[in-house]
Parts: sequence; C-alpha cells; structure tokens
Amino acid sequence: MARHSHHSILIIMLLVGSLLAGSCAAVKNNSSAGRKLAEMPGTARSRGQVSRPARLGEKRRAAQKLKSPTTLETAQAKQDNPQTKPQDSTVKPSQKASEIIAYAKKYAGTRYKYGGNTPAGFDCSGYLEFVFGHYSVFLPRTTSEQYGQSKRITIDEIRPGDLAFFNGRSIGSTVGHVALITEVSPSRKGTFKMIHATVSGGVMIDSYPDGGYYSSRLIGFGRVLDY
Repeated sequence: MARHSHHSILIIMLLVGSLLAGSCAAVKNNSSAGRKLAEMPGTARSRGQVSRPARLGEKRRAAQKLKSPTTLETAQAKQDNPQTKPQDSTVKPSQKASEIIAYAKKYAGTRYKYGGNTPAGFDCSGYLEFVFGHYSVFLPRTTSEQYGQSKRITIDEIRPGDLAFFNGRSIGSTVGHVALITEVSPSRKGTFKMIHATVSGGVMIDSYPDGGYYSSRLIGFGRVLDY
C-alpha cells in the first residue's frame, strides 16, 4: 500500500511539472510573438495603428499648410489688393533728358544774374541756353525766342526735359520766365517739378502747382528734345 501511494505521488508531481513547463513556454512564446508583431512593417500596427509621435507630426504639417498660402492664393491676394502692385511715382524720362536734367541740377544754388548765361550767374533763359548747349541742343537767348522755337504741347503731354513758360513779374500775355521740367506725376495730371533760375533764390527746384506765384502765371509748354 505504501509503495502504491508513493508511486502515485511521483506521477502527480511529474504531471504538475509538465504543466508548469508548458505554461512558461507559452508565456515566452507569446512575449516573442508580441515583439515580432511590433517590429514587422506589414502588421496591423504599421498599417493602421499610427503611433502618437507620428500623429503629432501629421498635425504639425497640416497646420503649416493652413498657415502657408498657396502660390495661387498669394497671386489672387495681390490682384485683389491694388496697393500691393508697384506704381511708378514719376514719368520716366528719356536717356538724353535724364542727362540734361542731371547736368542742370549740378548748378543748383548758382546766383541769379540778369543777362547771365555762365556759372558765374544765370538768368532763366541764359541758364537753359547754357544747359542744353552742353548737349548740342541750341536754344535762342531770350524766353520769348525759346517759346517761339519750341513745339507747343499741352499739360497732359509734358515729359521730363520739356519747358514750362510763365509770365514775368507782371501778369499778361508776354513770356517772361522759363523753367526745365524735371519730374512729372502720372497720377496727378498737371503736377510736375521744375528747375529754373529765379531772381529771389538763384537756380532752384520748385513744384507746380505752387498755389501762388507760378500757378497764376503759367502760359504754356514747349518741347525742344526729339524723344
């Protein structure tokens, strides 16, 4: 009887040991399978279950796309907002007119001298005779002769390099003063800048209209350059 009981106990212990070994193997196999599943690119995890860092990266890229307008949107915004379009502030002079104007400005500040046509002193017509003569454009000596020789143009046609003629000190039909137009505004018709030899300030730049002296004395405009 004792030998039979001892034999039964051994069988039970072997069965328990076998069960425990199988359980440990199953746990180990499940753990290995889990790691392989996580590492395999073709698993359900890689196909659909995106990690949290990857989702955050996608959200950041989507936010950047929303903040950054497309090229088409940028072009449309510029078209809708005319202030973004570049605008010329003045009418562009010809090459020859640019050179004459630049040369004329070199003598800004030169004193006024009645009958003068040299850098020692200029009157208005003597000043332009000297400036244009430097570029082989020969003007008569007096304002009335310069007015008569130049081609008549309207205020809407003026360009840098044209001449503006005015009455002198007395208002009438007689030409008594001349100026060289240096800048013309394209947006405000009849608005320009001019350089001339004045009795009060010598060679200087003024704007027209000035709301006073020259605005009330304008006679007309003349063109002496072949554009």
